[in-house]
Amino acid sequence: MITFIAEFGVAAAINSVFLCVAVKVLRRAAVPANLLTPRSAVALGLWTLWEAELARRAIQVPQLVSFCVLTGAIGVSVVTDFTAGYILDAITIPSLLVASVMTSFAGNEIDVLTGAFFGSLPILLMYAASRGGGIGLGDAKLGACAGALLGPRQVLVSMGLAFIYGACIAVVLLITQRA
Repeated sequence: MITFIAEFGVAAAINSVFLCVAVKVLRRAAVPANLLTPRSAVALGLWTLWEAELARRAIQVPQLVSFCVLTGAIGVSVVTDFTAGYILDAITIPSLLVASVMTSFAGNEIDVLTGAFFGSLPILLMYAASRGGGIGLGDAKLGACAGALLGPRQVLVSMGLAFIYGACIAVVLLITQRA
């Protein structure tokens, strides 16, 4: 129980820092978004609980820090994307750097780098094909964070499942004439 509390504390601290950075960046850019709402707090609180539960699998401190940084970046990026329509470089790029450094201590740098590559490549290809319409480079950077977290095999499987899930939702929306 004590380790769960410690893991929750690490995840909560990282998520709080990311949220504060996101608020500052959006305010500087004069983006009209309020991230400090009860809905955002509940969403990030639940995300932090999930992070802490999954962090139990981390064996070493570098893995724990890398895991919490990447999942925190993904969680806060989801909130900023839904509320403001932006995935911030101030969140994704430092997260990738921290994850790369921390995993080099654990000897997993190849998985992190190839995962980041395979996580961002399909999104970059969609960005190029759509000429930036509907998908942006922030999505590719977030895909790199997911790939760094999951590794090359798991990120490709999860992206494939995400595309299948998205297609099912699109079919339902088309059938119900909501799209």
